[in-house]
Amino acid sequence: MTFAEWIAKRLRAANSPYADFVHDGLEWQIQPTDDEALLEGWLDQPYRLRIPKDGRTDPKDNESSFRYPPLLVREAGTSWWDWKKGVTEACFFDFDHGHGEKALDDEGIAKVDRWAEQLPYVMNCTSKGGKGRHWLVRLTTPLPAKTRPEHLANCRHIKDQVSKDLGFDIGPFCCSYGNIQYIYAAKKEDK
Repeated sequence: MTFAEWIAKRLRAANSPYADFVHDGLEWQIQPTDDEALLEGWLDQPYRLRIPKDGRTDPKDNESSFRYPPLLVREAGTSWWDWKKGVTEACFFDFDHGHGEKALDDEGIAKVDRWAEQLPYVMNCTSKGGKGRHWLVRLTTPLPAKTRPEHLANCRHIKDQVSKDLGFDIGPFCCSYGNIQYIYAAKKEDK
């Protein structure tokens, strides 16, 4: 089973709206558990696993079966960059609630929901914490992106288009776009 197959299975079990968009070509970042008892014997110290390694298109260690022990996965995310095809499939926008430099209060999140209603191409989801919002802009025609920096440039272009469609810059409200979106997080009962 590949990592994408494993994560899609977990997302389907959680009724996640992202489950059907997951595939092996996506860039992944895997965060290990914080539980040292689980790590003992597997890892010298917790580390992030990046697929493809260093955000490059080198296939080494990217196309084999998922050998990372599932119990060691705390959370996993994707940037929605398809490194195998060399395209940007989607752009992720993160709107935080109550923490961070660009944190929004309840009224700010309500505005984010109203903005999303104006944009038929935005999939508006609740963040893992339950109060923030995650927007996913899926592209009908993927944009060329041979490298991760090209993907990030595409996401800046998408942010500019979203801002143009809304009539104002969403930059001051959005804490990140185009970066890794953590779409799976282990719950205590998963371990």
